[in-house]
Amino acid sequence: MRRVTDWRISQLRRMPNVDVYRESPLSAADILETGIPHVILATGCAYRRDGIGRTLWQPIAGHALPHVLTPNDIFDGRAPLGRVVIYDDDHYVMGGALAEHCALLGCTVALVTPAPEVSYWTRFALEQERIEKRLRSLDVTLPHQAHAVTDRRGLDRCHRLHDRNHARTSRRQRAAGDGPAPERQPVLRT
Repeated sequence: MRRVTDWRISQLRRMPNVDVYRESPLSAADILETGIPHVILATGCAYRRDGIGRTLWQPIAGHALPHVLTPNDIFDGRAPLGRVVIYDDDHYVMGGALAEHCALLGCTVALVTPAPEVSYWTRFALEQERIEKRLRSLDVTLPHQAHAVTDRRGLDRCHRLHDRNHARTSRRQRAAGDGPAPERQPVLRT
């Protein structure tokens, strides 16, 4: 996640008409005193817990359960354990970054997105393929066939789709004599 911040700061610094004052406490009077007519205050964000975003306009059932986390929860040190499903409706770096983070913590991770590919908008920064390759190297499940998750049944359909694809891959591996026995391979279930 740090590389995104660094990249954006480097891009802003290259612009001759932009001044960046990081970690500079200013009062409203201080800002007015500069005489700058257009000021943008970047104060950060807080992620929604209910799942409403680009695609979903209604809360996801169960969003208030204690094991449902937001990126802010993870930034605050609440680490998920075991099997984790990350629903990414941001389509930029956050879903991939969280999937990588959770995989490095030892979680079995599935990244679900309504976008055509994981971290879709990173394609415009030429990072999408690298992100997807990294997630695959960490055995993050990337079910590209999973589309908008609108309710509990939709989420179950995504998981069953993953299980079918996993079983098909396991059969091919066993037939070719490569890959571990299917009981050793993690299968995401709800």
